[in-house]
Amino acid sequence: MLVKSITEKEIYDIGHAFGYYDYGQETGMSAAFSGKDATANYICAYVRGVLRSGFLHTTSDRLGVPVILETDAKSKCDKYVHLDMELAETHDLGAFGKLYDLIRYPEPTDELLKEVLP
Repeated sequence: MLVKSITEKEIYDIGHAFGYYDYGQETGMSAAFSGKDATANYICAYVRGVLRSGFLHTTSDRLGVPVILETDAKSKCDKYVHLDMELAETHDLGAFGKLYDLIRYPEPTDELLKEVLP
């Protein structure tokens, strides 16, 4: 579903979650920036940009579409798998670490099937 508005605090919380995530021994997003604050600021700016452009969406099984995401931390990948996502592919980026592609397919419902099947 399209997100039409969110508060500045929600944007800050999203940025902070990415900027200050504990990657443990793994290389995280902050390696691409000058530190955790810079990473958080980048994510906040990104969220504001996609919100203004009309591209910020939430996901929901109700929509009947798969949820697809990518993460750069094995610990996050493991958490997503624990939440019923499937690891679709791993990309080895050498010194830059790895990227993990995950997907979760929606549960078919009678309502969804009525819309899809004649």
